[in-house]
Amino acid sequence: MKNLMSKLRAHGFDVTFDGDKCVLRRYTGSDENVTIPEEVDIIGNNAFYGKNVRSVKFGSNITHIQSSAFERCANLTEISPLASVEVIESYAFAYAIKLTAVELSDKLTYIGECAFNGSGLEKITIPGSVKNVDYKAFFACHGLKEAYIDGDDAIYGESCFANCRKLGYLSVGKGVSSLERRAFSYCKNLKHVKLHKNTGIGEDAFEAVNSEAIMFED
Repeated sequence: MKNLMSKLRAHGFDVTFDGDKCVLRRYTGSDENVTIPEEVDIIGNNAFYGKNVRSVKFGSNITHIQSSAFERCANLTEISPLASVEVIESYAFAYAIKLTAVELSDKLTYIGECAFNGSGLEKITIPGSVKNVDYKAFFACHGLKEAYIDGDDAIYGESCFANCRKLGYLSVGKGVSSLERRAFSYCKNLKHVKLHKNTGIGEDAFEAVNSEAIMFED
């Protein structure tokens, strides 16, 4: 392990081990285009916080992106598919204002509080593996135009997509069990909403949204 740690640190990857899991604690390099080594299993808290990176290629073994890992990476424009990621914690990509697209894994189960809050996403597809999307996970993504959301008996938390001003199309899959309070409040541009009749709808989930835009399906 010591040899591996020394090798990775020499390339700007400050890592430690949590049991048999290799955790990237901090990227100390200066490259704008970063390829995370295959040996890394977890992107740690604040690992890239505020770093001047433009693109990130993830290793195929990464299962967990911890809190604020890429928060305030203002120049981050491109990331590779999160093919093996199961958990995205709070504020992981918050305020990554130039990040317009992300491809989520079909292994993903949890998206944390404010995980993509204020990011530059323009379209999002949430897979049927997801069980929970937490408070304000996609709050105030002002460039977001389309959202296709699903889950595995999933709960979409309070204000999870609130104040997404340009959101015009929303499709809610059968795997979504409930949209909590103010989930899509003040998404005033919503013109097409597809919902299933069995999906629970919390108080003011569509506050300030034209009710004629909402269509219920069996």
